[in-house]
Amino acid sequence: MSADAVTISDVTLERLADSRQLSAMVDGEHVWYRFPADLEVVCRPEAFLGPALFEAMVRGVPLRVADDMPVSTQLLQSLPEVQSILNCWNSDLHIVPVEAQGTRDYPATGSVACCFSGGVDSSYTYACNRDAITHLLLVEGFAAGRGEADDWQANIEARQQFADAENKTLVAVSSNVTRFLGARRLSILLTFGGILCGLAAGLGFRQLLVPASHTYRNLIPAGSHPLVDPLWSTEKTTIIHHGANATRNEKTAYVARHQYLLDQLQVCWFAGGKNCGTCGKCTRTALTLHLLRAKSERLPAYRGPEQLKPLRDIEAPTHLPYLEQLVELADDVNETAIARRLRRYVRRYRLRKAVSNLAGRILGARGRAYMRRLRPRPWHEVRATLESINSSTGR
Repeated sequence: MSADAVTISDVTLERLADSRQLSAMVDGEHVWYRFPADLEVVCRPEAFLGPALFEAMVRGVPLRVADDMPVSTQLLQSLPEVQSILNCWNSDLHIVPVEAQGTRDYPATGSVACCFSGGVDSSYTYACNRDAITHLLLVEGFAAGRGEADDWQANIEARQQFADAENKTLVAVSSNVTRFLGARRLSILLTFGGILCGLAAGLGFRQLLVPASHTYRNLIPAGSHPLVDPLWSTEKTTIIHHGANATRNEKTAYVARHQYLLDQLQVCWFAGGKNCGTCGKCTRTALTLHLLRAKSERLPAYRGPEQLKPLRDIEAPTHLPYLEQLVELADDVNETAIARRLRRYVRRYRLRKAVSNLAGRILGARGRAYMRRLRPRPWHEVRATLESINSSTGR
């Protein structure tokens, strides 16, 4: 690690026993991605730009890429705008110079890939673009599971079964990038969009479809965002942030028209290759399917009001729109008891949020720091988020 810059060097592509490995020294640490052995991979540095850039912005030092490994000229020209957006979200993310050689000369294919975890967002994007998509991209640490090897392998097997049935190519990418970020207390939520988009260049995709998590109406600062994702495009790889025009209810309803997609749904963050049926995300999806009168073979069905308890204590403001959309859907299908209970959860969150905001304004920065110690959140442990941790927004 250099105190005066974050560096990317020694970018290498090598063939291992059962995979191909693209690796680099990023700020003095060995970061790697491993791809299926029969996949064509280009030895390029773009996949390492995301984590390196965010480390540089947090420290306020230049990012330097070795001269022998040029970067897409178009992407280099877009990085100042990427940084400007991130800096507007959080001024603790400093705008820094990026020192690298540019190139427009590198191979590419005609392939169209979709980031595909099997969740509602990626299933919706797949359904909308089924005929055009040739590859499904799955990256370790960016999908379901607790980070354990068994979870990752189970996830690969489930997605491979779907890819085989659909005659698509699954690109399952294992990596240590999440460990690199974790050791530096950088959130994957800050960086995953840039990493996914950078991988697309190394894989030579003509297009990469990145499924949206939020609607245009409910946009928030996020690692994958309709303003930012397209800026990671290169001369030969176009990044498309897809699906921000549809709510989660609308996406689920569209997916529900395709039983083959319903029966492969993977929404749980705690169990790779299956759904636990009890966490907040499983509960939310099961309830949506119940209200839509649909069923999935892979997701335990909604069992009744007692199952809604995981939705009671909303942890992050990003979850609120999903609950509000469920209230609307419950009203639409005359499930008044469910709508009433969900409204109570929404009111509970808004009251708690208002009290937290008021306390933050009264107590100031020291008081907010004390409150964070009393009630820690995962994002309080990272060095930077996409919004200022010291804001009075209740984070």
